[in-house]
Amino acid sequence: MGFHIFYPRREDWWIIAGFMAPYVTGAVKDATGSYVWPMVIVGAVMLLSGILWFAIAREETPKTGGTAPCARIA
Repeated sequence: MGFHIFYPRREDWWIIAGFMAPYVTGAVKDATGSYVWPMVIVGAVMLLSGILWFAIAREETPKTGGTAPCARIA
């Protein structure tokens, strides 16, 4: 799993999120003087990522013909 600086793979986005979240949270807290809006932003991003995850997972579901690949007997 390598980190690609210009276009990270899907597995590498958590690295960027884990790096940027504290900076964004601190900047919004400094701008507003409260932790309410940073937590609203964190919750909104989490909700959006869950919605996108379900949308992308539904589009990329492979057609297996009704049986799971691990359930087939050779």
